[in-house]
Amino acid sequence: GLAADAEGYSPYVNSEHGVSLVYPEEWKKSEGYMGTIVSFLCPDDATGRTSLNLLVQEVPPGITLEDYSAESLGQMKQMMADTEFKVWDGDMFAQAGKRMQFVADMGPFTVKVFQAWTVAKDQAYIITYSAPAETHDLQREHVEKVIASTKFVKAEPKEKPIELLCLKHYENPTHAFRLRSVLPLLLLLFYFYLFIYLYY
Repeated sequence: GLAADAEGYSPYVNSEHGVSLVYPEEWKKSEGYMGTIVSFLCPDDATGRTSLNLLVQEVPPGITLEDYSAESLGQMKQMMADTEFKVWDGDMFAQAGKRMQFVADMGPFTVKVFQAWTVAKDQAYIITYSAPAETHDLQREHVEKVIASTKFVKAEPKEKPIELLCLKHYENPTHAFRLRSVLPLLLLLFYFYLFIYLYY
């Protein structure tokens, strides 16, 4: 991982979720925005459409990285049939994880999205980097360093508020996990970025 005091980077620790990472010190940090744990906006993009965020989602006990990835990607491919998804293996939080990249049109914009995720302690940890397709690669080195720096730290959970967007339907035994738990996650991220691109 990347040292927390690496030159040009600032440390970020979230005790509630038990995670830490470093991020480019000039990027603007925003916690809890649109359901994310933390988001970072790149100041070099005047449009405000270059961002990196961390999201943590509870998943049913026993769900593996392969289970989670297969169901998520399967649903994404169904919803975005004309999109080409590149998927490969890549560690994060010092354990096995997945990477995904795709390019999609969002209204008048073309966005390139890069995601990294892993599953641990009955939770999925997802980092998403999104930027205009033509400038995406300019910040990619920063993003890779953020992912390499991810670590689990001692968690100090707080009282959780009522969660929105029905991300926990799997708790109801009448709803199948594959239809109600994994599906909203990546789609939520997709529509989250669609909202940003259309209205900011």
